[in-house]
Amino acid sequence: MLIIFRSLPLSADSRTIRNMEIYSKLDPNVEAFTWEGKTGNKNTFKLQKTGGKLSRAIKFILFVLWVPYTIIRKRKSISSICFMDLETAILGVPVAKLLKIISIFDIVDPFSQTKGSNLRAFDILEIKIAKLADRICVPDASRIQYYSDRQVGTLPNRVSVVENVPNFQTDRNRISILRNSYLSNRDEKKIRIGYFGTLDGNSRGLEYLVQEAEINSRLELIIGGGGELNEFFQKYSGPANLNFIGRFNHEELTRFLTSVDFNWAYYSPDIELHRYAAPNKFYEHLYFKLPIIVSAVIPQSKFIENNNTGLVLSDLQPGALFESCAKYLNHAKWEQDLWKAHYANYWDDIRAAI
Repeated sequence: MLIIFRSLPLSADSRTIRNMEIYSKLDPNVEAFTWEGKTGNKNTFKLQKTGGKLSRAIKFILFVLWVPYTIIRKRKSISSICFMDLETAILGVPVAKLLKIISIFDIVDPFSQTKGSNLRAFDILEIKIAKLADRICVPDASRIQYYSDRQVGTLPNRVSVVENVPNFQTDRNRISILRNSYLSNRDEKKIRIGYFGTLDGNSRGLEYLVQEAEINSRLELIIGGGGELNEFFQKYSGPANLNFIGRFNHEELTRFLTSVDFNWAYYSPDIELHRYAAPNKFYEHLYFKLPIIVSAVIPQSKFIENNNTGLVLSDLQPGALFESCAKYLNHAKWEQDLWKAHYANYWDDIRAAI
């Protein structure tokens, strides 16, 4: 049996599901051990992620200890283990090493940037654990450079890049039909921008988007998702050109992405991790052939500029967004099928390389 450890619910992280598909080549019997809380999943850490700061910290430590406990308890049936992020690998990889079980360390996000208060000590520890693991992978090539930039050392040469390429199920012919239907009926005097994701504050430029919609009524926004700004959007009482749809499911995403002019995927340059971002929206815009709006800070911005697949913003100029979008739509040409050229066979190639 090959098992995968992740400190997120299975339904909340598509990379876990993709890892299950990838590593089924090593062992067809694959199970995910995740932090679900009170669910019907038998392979779950059952404490809820609730309570005060101290309570959550204690639960986090117990989860870290739960990983090696689970390995030892099931050691006779385990052939390989994929550890996703440092909290599962910190004790899991050494225990797997002692038990002579193959270990895979998937550094989805550097611990120091997501949970470790930007402490370089966690970067150093991540490198040490990576050197113990049999396999190491990261979601973007820029993540390899991250450790050098932080001046904490380097990952082993055997690290491989496994991108966050979604396993889209929607037929692209259907997408083309829906997209053409929208474009043939759109109001050319207006521009519609969609954002469908986590509603984080002061990091994704959502506050700027709202300001731009208030400045120019010809700029229409469709905002979907949940998170920190959820209450703000629910209570928003500004102009009617902002449509908040709240949480949505993946089946609805196709309809939303084929009925907007741009996909908003801005990342704040003030956040260090954003210089090493691996956004799903980058792949969405190629698959749906939908122009994207990003910040210059993300690694994919050069690809977008070179292939003219969207707008790259160096800063957020008040009142400038509508004109920038209109200029792009009037002059840009996107002819090549870049999804087919770069990612159509991505997962087959990754599995073949294992």
